[in-house]
Amino acid sequence: MLLPVDVHIELWSIEILIERRCFLFSIASCFFLISGCALDDNAPNEERNALTHGNVQLHLKVGQTTQSEVIDVFGGPDIATIDGKGMEVWTYRRTASVSRSVDSGGGFFLLLGGYSRNKSSSERTDRRMTLIIKFNSNKIVSDFKSRTSSF
Repeated sequence: MLLPVDVHIELWSIEILIERRCFLFSIASCFFLISGCALDDNAPNEERNALTHGNVQLHLKVGQTTQSEVIDVFGGPDIATIDGKGMEVWTYRRTASVSRSVDSGGGFFLLLGGYSRNKSSSERTDRRMTLIIKFNSNKIVSDFKSRTSSF
């Protein structure tokens, strides 16, 4: 079926407009997805979360674990020093905060506003873990100590 030239051009320009909007929507969606995955230096990432008591016990073996294996599991140390005996000492410190909210009462809430008679309270617990690892001259773990405290 043949359409008048004006109608054909108008349909063609509508198709281009739709394609442009779809393209812009795709770009915007990708931007939001990527920005949602961006790491904040202050936020814990997977590497920083790897420092747990279980991971320490699982991955650190005296006389076996190398410095490169430690870096693979825990990342770079926060502090690297040499002790009085010439042994390299790495120190890791991580702090995690856990917040818990407790709500009671009833009411309703709408998307843009609402009413609620809820009473809420929150609890926050901070947990700090310190790991100190000593390496021998062959860059193998010779000793390690870990400590966890909550406050």
